[in-house]
Amino acid sequence: MPATTLGSLAQRSAKFGVWILLLIVSAPCAWAAGFPTDFHAATPAEARDLLQAICSADATDSGCRSCPEFIPEEFRRGFMDDSNTVNWRLLGVIYGSFTRPGVREAVADFGGCLPHAAGEGGAVLLEKKDSGWKFESFGGGGLTNDCMKYPLNSGRDELICKGEYHAQGELSTSLYAVDYSAPERDRGETLLTVYDTVAACLSDINVGSIEDVQLRDLNHDGMPDIVVHVKAAEMPRTSGSEQNCIQPEIPPGIRLRELDFLFSDGKFKLAPWSEAAMRELHEISRYNRSENSPIN
Repeated sequence: MPATTLGSLAQRSAKFGVWILLLIVSAPCAWAAGFPTDFHAATPAEARDLLQAICSADATDSGCRSCPEFIPEEFRRGFMDDSNTVNWRLLGVIYGSFTRPGVREAVADFGGCLPHAAGEGGAVLLEKKDSGWKFESFGGGGLTNDCMKYPLNSGRDELICKGEYHAQGELSTSLYAVDYSAPERDRGETLLTVYDTVAACLSDINVGSIEDVQLRDLNHDGMPDIVVHVKAAEMPRTSGSEQNCIQPEIPPGIRLRELDFLFSDGKFKLAPWSEAAMRELHEISRYNRSENSPIN
């Protein structure tokens, strides 16, 4: 993604509290086998209960006709004309205890009311009270359709997610953890990002994908750790093909690398034995050198 695009998105993020905007894309994607998501489509009864806390006056069976008040007015303005359209669509939900042990909470995904650069939707955190669900917070762009719960010994749940972002033919795929007990702007912890530029008209091509994610206790401390299998390679495009945007044939046999992340002191940290593989990924991708990366 060009630096100008990143800068523009960062400014939007700072403006209205989007805490994980750069990590995900709004369209749902399927995980590879071995990553069981806890996200599910809401039943009609679930939808009615959740929507009462967000858009009670104009709730439908599938969402809200108007954009909720927590959406910035500059974006809401374009969705005010057609009151018969569901502009804020409920996509699904994950239940757990995300901010503290013992509470009943929901992270509900919604689409609409935001432009592509702002994620085209986001995730709403709600808490169940005696009177019903109560709105807690909103993260623009932070959809959870590819997330699973990670139960902590304290009784609280974190989320482990995959996210994608498309821009100008370039695709970045990230694995990240979400801690809803942290301050809103610090909830997302990116563990790994791979890049794929096959669809972009560039002279050099990056091929990258997250193939599989597993939870296993690697250091035998009683807490599951993350095992990630990725494919990544760099190859030149056929001379002159970038002018015609000809997509190349990807050769079979791209090397599969394993990267392990150990859970320690409340965070996931790259395992020492995976440092060499992470360095190789950095060398393959000219974008994969960020200040947040485990290897600088």
